[in-house]
Amino acid sequence: MEYKKRLKFIYKLFIGLGTLFMILFFVLFMVIRGQVTDYNIISLIMPMFNGSIFLITGFILNCINNKRIKEIEYLMENGVILHVRVDRVDIGFKKFMKTKNRIITCIYQEGGQNHIFKSEDIFRQVENVLHKGDIINVYVDPDNYKKYYVDVE
Repeated sequence: MEYKKRLKFIYKLFIGLGTLFMILFFVLFMVIRGQVTDYNIISLIMPMFNGSIFLITGFILNCINNKRIKEIEYLMENGVILHVRVDRVDIGFKKFMKTKNRIITCIYQEGGQNHIFKSEDIFRQVENVLHKGDIINVYVDPDNYKKYYVDVE
């Protein structure tokens, strides 16, 4: 969850850059329109296009991130806490970020049925702290076990 809260800064930076490009477009347009009669409209539209891309990307990613944070907060407040057993810690590699990510897989047995829960990407070392058989908390929606959050903090 701390990773998602850090991402909010990046998304807001995208929104800020987009707004800055849009303002730059309007300032350039007003200055050049008043002084020069022969100007290239393409060179004026480029900051507007770049700004709109940054603004839309930041806005969409921020909305998606906020939705997931609200889902997690809802589960932590209103969900049922299950104490589940860690099955394994998988280590992957994110090529885009050039870093290793960890995913914790947990198994919970209830009524002869196994429920498997996987954490979101974790970008800090947890394999030295969590081992197979350790117990961690998972917040689940009591009506739908497919809505869950694995708490590894």
